[in-house]
Amino acid sequence: MNDTQWPRFYVFKQDATDGPHQNCGSIHAPDGEMALLNARDVFVRRPPCVSLWVLPADAIHRHPPSGPPLKDHGKPRPRAYAVFVKADHRQPHHFAGELEADTAQEALDQAVSEQAHSSWVELWVAPASQLVRSDREDADAWFGPADDKPYRHGSFYHTESAMRKLMSASADDEA
Repeated sequence: MNDTQWPRFYVFKQDATDGPHQNCGSIHAPDGEMALLNARDVFVRRPPCVSLWVLPADAIHRHPPSGPPLKDHGKPRPRAYAVFVKADHRQPHHFAGELEADTAQEALDQAVSEQAHSSWVELWVAPASQLVRSDREDADAWFGPADDKPYRHGSFYHTESAMRKLMSASADDEA
């Protein structure tokens, strides 16, 4: 049986310019650009958001490892790796910076040693070139339309009292 599902991408959202990019979920898409568009529609329905990133799930190397180790593609060469840290089980992964390494395993080992001073439960590293990022120049066009959409709790709409009126009118008509 063939797998007909699109690849999975993790979504990272930044709520303020001085805040970190945090994992807010995942989506499926045929490529990174479409994943970014889908992520905006799914995860940025209400403000705040100033930046959005997507990362293919199969590009992530984890520590501690879960499942079979991912293989490096091609010859070892220096490149930038993005590091994401999960501080505890209740918090999402957040972007902790970038580092240079020849292989993903070397990047993971370096990230573990750099994060030794803090407590964490899981680290992710992925080639920074795999991140698809929204442009800062397009932030107003991408995230601005959500600014005029206030969040309203269901009780705002008074549907319960409207239903009681309809039910009472219906009962009066039958009598």
